[in-house]
Amino acid sequence: MTLDCVIQAFADGATPEEICQDFPPLSLAQVYSVLAFYLAHKEELDRYLKEQEQVAAALDQDLRARYAPFLAELRQRLLARQASPKPPA
Repeated sequence: MTLDCVIQAFADGATPEEICQDFPPLSLAQVYSVLAFYLAHKEELDRYLKEQEQVAAALDQDLRARYAPFLAELRQRLLARQASPKPPA
């Protein structure tokens, strides 16, 4: 789990206790520490998180473009398999 996950959960309205339940490896003290750090450096971290979002979006777009032909072929094969009659059991 990453800093991003904890901060996103907090931004979505989760309480520290709920975050702790959603991320069992973290203790409540660790969640409070992360949130305290975030609130003390909010501007910097918001900028960092926005940059990370942009990097992830660019990577997603690149991967979709790169593997589009393969995924289209895979979909066609799956549809063909689903449409073919099943042999008796």
